[in-house]
Amino acid sequence: MLDQGSIPLINLPLQQQNSRPSNNHHQNLSQQRLPNNVQEGRERFARENHSEIERRRRNKMTHYINELADMVPQCAALGRKPDKLTILRMAVSHMKSIRGDLLNSNNHQNPPSFLTDQELKHLIMEAANGFLFVLSCEDSRVIYVSDSIYPVLNVSQVFYFNFCG
Repeated sequence: MLDQGSIPLINLPLQQQNSRPSNNHHQNLSQQRLPNNVQEGRERFARENHSEIERRRRNKMTHYINELADMVPQCAALGRKPDKLTILRMAVSHMKSIRGDLLNSNNHQNPPSFLTDQELKHLIMEAANGFLFVLSCEDSRVIYVSDSIYPVLNVSQVFYFNFCG
């Protein structure tokens, strides 16, 4: 018998009392609630959106590869349009040859033999249309300052030899 102050207990199965439905269960329930045409519409939209993103990515890559092909002389020399892999291979080859040419050339270290030092200085000054500083690479010492520095900075070239050298 029950006392007057006691509340009767309701027996529920243990599974319902102690466990909560998983997220997967909620997703399945929500998908079951949607009509099939709405669910199919969402899937179709997601597929079309993904396809459009991929199409833009492929078009952008094709554009850059075609631009690269226009810059590589070997690609232009071919009678036909090369495939993308050939374009990339030729571009790598072209860059390696440019790098090799730069490493092998010593033209930037020696002035032309047909000019004297004075003629070279004059040509550099004329091209610079201003003044010229020459610094030592080893210790950053001022080696040369052109006399045209005075009209530009109002400082004589002797100043730089005395205080900066």
